[in-house]
Amino acid sequence: MKTIVQFAIPFLFTGLFSCAEKPKPAAEPASNIPVILEGKRVDVSRLYTKNKENLIESLYQELISKSEELKSIDAEIKSLSQKQQQALDSFRLFNDKNQSYYESAKLNINNIRDSVFRKKVLTLVTESLKEYNKKIAPQQQLDSLMTRKTATINDLYILLKVVTTLPAMHNFQQERLPGTTASELFNKQLDSLQTRLDSLSRKLH
Repeated sequence: MKTIVQFAIPFLFTGLFSCAEKPKPAAEPASNIPVILEGKRVDVSRLYTKNKENLIESLYQELISKSEELKSIDAEIKSLSQKQQQALDSFRLFNDKNQSYYESAKLNINNIRDSVFRKKVLTLVTESLKEYNKKIAPQQQLDSLMTRKTATINDLYILLKVVTTLPAMHNFQQERLPGTTASELFNKQLDSLQTRLDSLSRKLH
């Protein structure tokens, strides 16, 4: 007597071969879908990995290439970022040298054996440090202010990228949403095969 598997194999092959005969999709009309969204499937998991492609950034770079206004503001942001870094680096290098000097001075003062003399020298250095801190206070305030403003600009820059690229994504969703015909047909074939297998199993049970 043939087993259930032997009876089922022909039906399985029939279902598989019929599934392979997929209808050809109709030609899609031309659209304004960004190149980055066409062709290969986008690996979304890469967006959350450091040093990997960022889809928003890729979309934004493609879109600004078509807008003089976006090009201008993007160039200004990058230029100001470089200038700010130069200004911060200049002061911080200067400040690091001064702080290093005062730390070194205190270490050397600790080696003075005469306690009275050591105290006098320490007072001298401490007063000098206070004067230095007063002198650089305006620069430190500017440093802090620039840092806060830069953080705000970075937030607005991200917002700009999102609101610039969202319409492109909406357009992509509208024009490239796959139809359900193939899935519905395959689902019906699965139902049919399941029914036939169930019926065959009942007969042989």
